[in-house]
Amino acid sequence: MSQPKGKAKKAIGRAGHLRRLGIAGVIVACAGLLAVLLWPSRVVEPVTLHVGQVLDYRQVASEQEHRPLVAMLLPMAMPAALPEDHRARIAIVLDDMGPNRPALARASRLPPAVSFAFLPYARDARGMAAAARAAGRPVLLHMPMEPMGDADPGPGELLLSLDPAERDHRLVAALSAFDQLDGVNNHMGSRITADRPAMDAVMARLKGRELFFLDSRTTGATTAADAARQAGLPTLSRDVFLDPDGTGEEAHDQLQRSLDIADRTGQVIAIGHPHRLTLDALEAFVARLDRTRFRLVGLEELVARPTLE
Repeated sequence: MSQPKGKAKKAIGRAGHLRRLGIAGVIVACAGLLAVLLWPSRVVEPVTLHVGQVLDYRQVASEQEHRPLVAMLLPMAMPAALPEDHRARIAIVLDDMGPNRPALARASRLPPAVSFAFLPYARDARGMAAAARAAGRPVLLHMPMEPMGDADPGPGELLLSLDPAERDHRLVAALSAFDQLDGVNNHMGSRITADRPAMDAVMARLKGRELFFLDSRTTGATTAADAARQAGLPTLSRDVFLDPDGTGEEAHDQLQRSLDIADRTGQVIAIGHPHRLTLDALEAFVARLDRTRFRLVGLEELVARPTLE
């Protein structure tokens, strides 16, 4: 009678062993699947670029579109953001803010380090700028200035043909359209920013207001940054336009160019506009930037403070 019982116990033992092997096999298979899906070569790893290397942030975005499971599980595989020390700095400014409310609402979801430059004639420019600043975002007056050609910078623009007193009156009115500002940059202005006396007068008015001046560099002949420095204003200059064609179709390539400049020099200032395609590119860009050797900063971190003699 004991022999059948012994066989039964052995059978039960073998069944249990097989069950354990089956469970282990399932675990190994799942681990293998996750390893294939989330292997570091298939996700964004921290990258330390050297001169001549390129960070193409679009490649991973494209891969994820066709592999939804990776997109869902990617945050678990992503390493922590790299420390800030020694990371190249990227500052981004969105000009022409205010008139397009839906674009402003969408842009407001970008990190607060992205600066907004508001047109002074936009309806409720004061309220929109105050809300942006309350969210921790640098805010600039995007001052309309006379361009070359027949483009219209909008009402209240600074024109060379105006009496200097009238230009000063228009600048004061534009400044008064806001409760508090961090800086000023030019909207258009390729003609007037090349005129040093006109720029000296602008900077004399801005002096003493605890503002910085960002030269948008709409012309290679600009004197605005030099005039600002001479007046003792903290001064910055634009390096890259994200949408020089006026549509945003070049924004991806211009963001890559921004990375290349930052890689060489340690920092870059890029100016864009709230076009749909520009915002598309920026949203993808900032979502991955902290996984690289670059970091997004507010303009104030790049401001060159003049040394007082």
